[in-house]
Amino acid sequence: MKRQVELTFNGITALIESDDEGFFNLNDIWHSFKLPEAKRPKNWRDDMRRVLFAGAKLRSEKGQIPKTLADEDAVYAYAGWVQPEFAF
Repeated sequence: MKRQVELTFNGITALIESDDEGFFNLNDIWHSFKLPEAKRPKNWRDDMRRVLFAGAKLRSEKGQIPKTLADEDAVYAYAGWVQPEFAF
């Protein structure tokens, strides 16, 4: 079931939509807010891998356009890592 999450940061509001399984592409957040390379989802994923992969809240997909997919809890965890002032 598709879901949507609205995030606001630095005066920019973005509506992020999940896939049919309820996973959100964290790269959409990274691109929407034009975040620096240091805040790329891959960097966060490497830090959080042990915690979130164990609970099946985070997965990565390889391909022509690699994706980091996350459930809604992990979306907020990523947003908080990017900037603690993210408004939910």
